[in-house]
Amino acid sequence: MITAAAVGIAVLIAVGGGFGYHAYAENTRQAELAQAQAECRTVAKKLESARADYRKQLESETVRAALQVTGKQVPDEDTTRSGLAKLATLDTDKPKTDANACDATGIEQVTTFDGRLKQSLATVTATTGKLDKAARKVLAAKDEKTLTDAQTGLNTKITAARKLLDSSDGKVADNTTRVKLTQAIQQAAKVKTGKNAYAMGESGRQLDATMKLVNNSINAKTKADAAERAKRWSNGSGYSHTGNGYSGYGYSEMWHSQSNSGNGNSHGNVSVNGNTSNNSGTGNHSAQQRPSSGNCYFDAEEGDSDFNDNPLICD
Repeated sequence: MITAAAVGIAVLIAVGGGFGYHAYAENTRQAELAQAQAECRTVAKKLESARADYRKQLESETVRAALQVTGKQVPDEDTTRSGLAKLATLDTDKPKTDANACDATGIEQVTTFDGRLKQSLATVTATTGKLDKAARKVLAAKDEKTLTDAQTGLNTKITAARKLLDSSDGKVADNTTRVKLTQAIQQAAKVKTGKNAYAMGESGRQLDATMKLVNNSINAKTKADAAERAKRWSNGSGYSHTGNGYSGYGYSEMWHSQSNSGNGNSHGNVSVNGNTSNNSGTGNHSAQQRPSSGNCYFDAEEGDSDFNDNPLICD
């Protein structure tokens, strides 16, 4: 009886111990599951907050301005705009933060999803931190190219202005235009060494305006000189030249083609239709009827290609 009782007690202890261990294990699993679920929910909240920060950064003035920059506005598109574009197109919706995903009953499921959330959180956080820097890099590259282009453009205009200043000496109706051009060139040379692209553009526009004044003054003098020559010859005033050449008078109603050789002067009266030609000195003279329209005058500028070769000019 004692032996049987002892065996019975041992059996009861073994059974009771088995139930006790199972209950302990289940309680432990439930506790671990609850902890994993809580951690998963925490990461999910952090990820939602990180996504909000990313979207806010994406809509910032700096990033939006940088995303509007074209490839032609930066020196190297591959290292600037493409890098920003990659950061700005991050897919932040993966994985889906389903509210029930962290409430799975299997701890393996919860921990797997928690790991994916943590990986996405790290990616979004890092991208958000790089986004502003990448945008500022693009804008800096744009400013650099804008400045370089402005300097190049202004330098080209300075070169053209200096050439015009040299070639216009003595050929303008109003020399103050050349003085203004000189001042504009000096100012542009100072601006070119700076860092203000807008100021360079303004200086270039000032050069354009001043060069236009000089060109207009050149045209005015050219027309005035031509009108004066035409008036002088239409009034019968003569032309004289010292040295090898000729002098003539009385060409009010005709145009005269004349060539001379040797030294001396030639004088003559020529009729309208060329019927009379009285000349003295060495040379060949001929008279033709004056054109029906236009102003005719003799080329009085020494040293040019037409002097004495084709002295008569008709507009």
